Amino acid sequence: MHRQQSGRARATRETLYQLGNSLEAANDGTLDLMKATADLAFAPSGEAWKWLLTQGASTREVNGTTIATGGMASAVARGIGFLGELAQGRSVSDAAERSATNAVTLGSGLIVSATEIEACGRHEAHELGHVEQAKHFGPFYLLAYLATITGSHDSHPAEINANRQAGLNSDGSAPKGWKNPWVGCK
Repeated sequence: MHRQQSGRARATRETLYQLGNSLEAANDGTLDLMKATADLAFAPSGEAWKWLLTQGASTREVNGTTIATGGMASAVARGIGFLGELAQGRSVSDAAERSATNAVTLGSGLIVSATEIEACGRHEAHELGHVEQAKHFGPFYLLAYLATITGSHDSHPAEINANRQAGLNSDGSAPKGWKNPWVGCK
């Protein structure tokens, strides 16, 4: 299951291990969890994560990316959406309502969604824009996304870029005559 890691991924993994080893004396179980997380995070193509999150989910493949709905995938999509809504200052009830249809691209090979995403629709095209970002950033995609949060979800640079890659307006609306630009939808 192991594949050759890029120099950047190998260096990051080694840094995490060095941090864990240097703090071993103070280990209360947290460092073991960090090491296990590093192993899981650098599994080939995130296959371990993909396997875990697609258990009990309905899945389909689009351009080499799995879109998973239901089961653990829906729970993760709702949870991440809920936390994001709370971080923007929404009430618990508003956050719960708004996150009920959330979708999250977790890497270049996996999109999890709380609800079905229409094949070749705007939402699918938008999420596939995030997949292209994940291909660029590799295992650092989610970290890069989190590091650039400055305002609302809709004004996040990665959201605007995902819309552009999907041929959508920056606000996610479709221009007149829009067609999904991804393979299989033209």
